[in-house]
Amino acid sequence: MWLEDDIESALAYMDHLKSLCGGCGNPASETMDPDADGAYESVPLTCYACAARDAENRAVSDARSKESQSSASFDGLYIGVQKRT
Repeated sequence: MWLEDDIESALAYMDHLKSLCGGCGNPASETMDPDADGAYESVPLTCYACAARDAENRAVSDARSKESQSSASFDGLYIGVQKRT
């Protein structure tokens, strides 16, 4: 059974999630404001868990297709953003 306070908290949390940019998770009201143009820079980050998964997927794909992949590795690459200081 949900108490009224629980329901209100859940709805408030859902509203909070809706207010965030789906790409970077920052407040959309801040990041999509025209005054924020130039205030952010991209930062390449690697998730090594995803890199291991991607490498295995590539190895399986290579074994099946007998075609070599590009030598450039983007395994697990994630482009994050951070506010310029």
